[in-house]
Amino acid sequence: MSQIPILKSNGETVEFSTEKLEHSLLRAGANESMVANIIKNIVEELPQLGSTAKIYKEAYRELKRYSRPIAAKYKLKRAIMQLGPSGFPFERYIGEILSFQGYNIQMNPMMPGKCVRHEIDVLAENDKEVIMVECKYRNRQGYKTDVKVPLYVHSRFRDVRHEWLKREDWKNKEHKAWIATNTRFTEDAIKYAKCEGMRLLAWDYPQIGNLRERIDLSGLYPLTCLTTLTKQEKTHLLQKSEIVLCRQVYTDPETLDTLNLPTYRKNSVLSEVEELLAL
Repeated sequence: MSQIPILKSNGETVEFSTEKLEHSLLRAGANESMVANIIKNIVEELPQLGSTAKIYKEAYRELKRYSRPIAAKYKLKRAIMQLGPSGFPFERYIGEILSFQGYNIQMNPMMPGKCVRHEIDVLAENDKEVIMVECKYRNRQGYKTDVKVPLYVHSRFRDVRHEWLKREDWKNKEHKAWIATNTRFTEDAIKYAKCEGMRLLAWDYPQIGNLRERIDLSGLYPLTCLTTLTKQEKTHLLQKSEIVLCRQVYTDPETLDTLNLPTYRKNSVLSEVEELLAL
């Protein structure tokens, strides 16, 4: 097959890679037969598709015919972008990930600093650490968090840390500043964070312990990846019930009652959740 250029979300043009598509499908749980058939169909339609967004959409559509739970896992990155429109569900989602890792979590506490008070997106604490997490959520691809964000967060961190050092229960713990985003960081943002000892967490950064890896290891899939709920139903659960995880639906099925779903649809949702968590 001759190389066909495709358009990425950031405007760059690259050559289509069957290897990348194969890897993403296998990672989601598709078997080799599914992958071979999907790639064959994508390659045949490639001239008409022309962009990574359309290739993804077509692969997702075909994968959904084979297995809705696998399709749900395949759309993980886009599902996190659908946690909006506000940034609060993403903040809760990051809090859930840290809670799973053994931290005690506070959401949006107001904390005194040396100069002013600050609202912290997520405050995480365990026996050894106190972490201030700033969350930067974006609902579209191609966006990068630049160096202004770690500069601003580091300034706030220094201010609140001045007061943390006065607390008997915190003064001997490690104090850390994190920035979590569902997109990417610029090179200067990464350089500054490394220089000042800050922790950055993005979809594929750092190489070990990035957001995608943490989700895979924990099984904390966002509610928005489900294929058996409509966009409006997901938004209702995110905003009214403050549900952000598929696991929350699994452990408390009554959360779906606010949607007034017929029994067969409720069972379909619960079946998809159960199969997804088993992948």
